Amino acid sequence: TGNFTHLISFRNSSSKGYTENTDYQISDVFYNGTFSMEKNNTSFQIGYSDKGFGANNFYSAKYPEQYETTQTLFSSISFKTNLDHLQIEPKAYFRRNNDQFFLFRQYPDKYSNYHTTDVWGTNLLVSYFLGTSGITSIGFDTRTETIWSNTLGDLTQNPIKSPINDSITLNYFHSRTNFSTFIGHKRYFSNLTINVGINLTRNSDLNFKWFIYPGIDLSYQLTKSSSIFASVNKTMRMPTYTDLYYKGPVNEGNPNLLPEEAVGYELGLQNKSDFMKFSLTCFYSQGKNMIDWVKVNLEDQWKTINHTTLNTAGVEISVNNDFEKIFPDQAY
Repeated sequence: TGNFTHLISFRNSSSKGYTENTDYQISDVFYNGTFSMEKNNTSFQIGYSDKGFGANNFYSAKYPEQYETTQTLFSSISFKTNLDHLQIEPKAYFRRNNDQFFLFRQYPDKYSNYHTTDVWGTNLLVSYFLGTSGITSIGFDTRTETIWSNTLGDLTQNPIKSPINDSITLNYFHSRTNFSTFIGHKRYFSNLTINVGINLTRNSDLNFKWFIYPGIDLSYQLTKSSSIFASVNKTMRMPTYTDLYYKGPVNEGNPNLLPEEAVGYELGLQNKSDFMKFSLTCFYSQGKNMIDWVKVNLEDQWKTINHTTLNTAGVEISVNNDFEKIFPDQAY
């Protein structure tokens, strides 16, 4: 419609399941609207999803009658403008998720979890294009994650009623905010591409201490169809609220968990022809404070811990063939 583009979608699906307590029902509605004018583009989206499913053996084989429902509302708005060599992209978003879990589907009062989580944030990406020789990007991001629950979080003096069951009080709460900023530069040479960047991040759960995460990616074109690549990147992952707080019949979280940190190395070769794509990648990761669910004895509960060191090495090979091009006269 003129400068506007609209996308509207609906979905509803259901199944009785392939065995007992594997039934599900899913309903979704989604809208995306885009307004374009010359060098400017504005996009808005909003969606809602309602799911219910029998979780037979999904979380634990010990309790096959588990059942869960979720309701998710999400929306975002973004803007993009181009000013000569400069491109500016601000964005804001919000997501609310309600989760209701029953350990015993037929007896919901025996053991149940109710969670309401809100995630909202804004980010800004500014890119400067150096003709065909490279791109320099600067970004800023802030994100807040909040949970109200009857099991996850810290006991609060301001509880709320569950939005999906007003007979349930959500008397546990936790909120954390993450700030990050990064700068990166991608440079193109005749056969070589270099992409370097550095990310600075701080989180309210870590007393807003600054953490630095650099990275570099290299790619060299050997021939028209083949190239080699290498990368070194440092990353961090905060523990989830489940990792920190979950308490159930067979699991127990750990509120003293530290964030995961890892340095990953990759070296690989890839080849692309008209009928085949081949890649070989060797990787090595040095992990620090990696989070895992463990137990010492069979009768113990699963508990989350930080592994002081967890190093991982491996090789990945991928081959994709287009047989219609290999055997063009063969009927399929």
